[in-house]
Amino acid sequence: MKRFLLVLFCSLVVFSSWAQEISITPEEITITIDPTPEPTTGTSTGATRSTPTPIPTPEPTPEPTPEPTPEPTPEPTPEPTPEPTPEPTPEPTPEPVITISIEGLQAENTELEAENASLKDEIAGLEMEIIDLEATVSDISAQLNQAKADAQQYLADGQQKASIIEGQLVEINALSIQIEDLTNENNDLIQSLSDAEAEIELLDGQVYLLTRSLADEFPTTVLQGYADGKVISGSWKSNETGIVQTDTRQYFAKYSIPLEQDFDEVVYGFTAKGTDAKKMGFGLHFLVSDSKIGNGYGLGDSYLVWVTRDAKYHQYVSDSIYVQLYKSYNDIKMLELASAGVPESILSTFTVEVKYTVSNISVYVNDVQRFSFDITDAVKKTGTEIALRTMSGGIEFSDVYVRTK
Repeated sequence: MKRFLLVLFCSLVVFSSWAQEISITPEEITITIDPTPEPTTGTSTGATRSTPTPIPTPEPTPEPTPEPTPEPTPEPTPEPTPEPTPEPTPEPTPEPVITISIEGLQAENTELEAENASLKDEIAGLEMEIIDLEATVSDISAQLNQAKADAQQYLADGQQKASIIEGQLVEINALSIQIEDLTNENNDLIQSLSDAEAEIELLDGQVYLLTRSLADEFPTTVLQGYADGKVISGSWKSNETGIVQTDTRQYFAKYSIPLEQDFDEVVYGFTAKGTDAKKMGFGLHFLVSDSKIGNGYGLGDSYLVWVTRDAKYHQYVSDSIYVQLYKSYNDIKMLELASAGVPESILSTFTVEVKYTVSNISVYVNDVQRFSFDITDAVKKTGTEIALRTMSGGIEFSDVYVRTK
């Protein structure tokens, strides 16, 4: 229908131009179409269709029937049959008239042109989006190709690096063997150095030889011997020359001697002889207090002076003899405070003495001062016992004593 109206509009434009040339300005044009119109329920923009209302046909008035004249005969006369009323003839339906407005068609044409222009703009926008999408796809394809190239290069580099690493591992294995050889040589040098240091310490100790013995400086004997002692752990036996611990499996053997200690200055001493065992030690706990079990690694709150040979202990990688000072905090915990090597043979007789003051502990072996240790807290200590101690068996103590000034 729109196409028909558009063709009709173009025809009217031509007609309008012709009418203007002959000074005729048509406002409306009436066109007659098929007398059987389709029913219209709405109004079309720019053209309206109107159907005139049919004029009703008046019904004819029936003529009066004359009354019959009575006959003199006695028989009744039948009434005449009325004539049928003729049906009214319908008037012909007028042809429908379509009224078309040129201005409405022009407005509709303008709207169609605007819609056409809008569609063209949308098409142009879609074309630009297609161009952008094609560019994006091109960029992504380029990135994908570059990523594939990078992955292939990375794989090639990884294979090359793996080959290099394999070669380096071979070199590392060779270096490990060299390091092991050098470590063995270094251990030998350390042992030689340790022996040399022990000789140097001996020479240094000889320089500090006391001009008089500690016995002269501390002449008052507070305790002599071990007769009043008792066994805490180990197997202790007395003989004519002293007391011996014989249990070779006992590493914490102890023999306690009761003694109240409340001295500003004091000397603790003992004389003992070791054995040729590879792991051996002997010493003396002093200023002992608060011991609970006695047979542990430590001995209550106390100090321990200790002579030992233990090639596997810490830094001691030789068979040298060492004299050490320990601090015991309880029956389990004990820490080393100081240490020094001594040149004597393990089978020699050792006289070990400890000079204690509130602020210092000095250790002597065979009248030679081996080291001096400063006490940081400088608090006077007291004790209730002293204790001989051994590691391994066969160690004999020939004397133990305590002296003051």
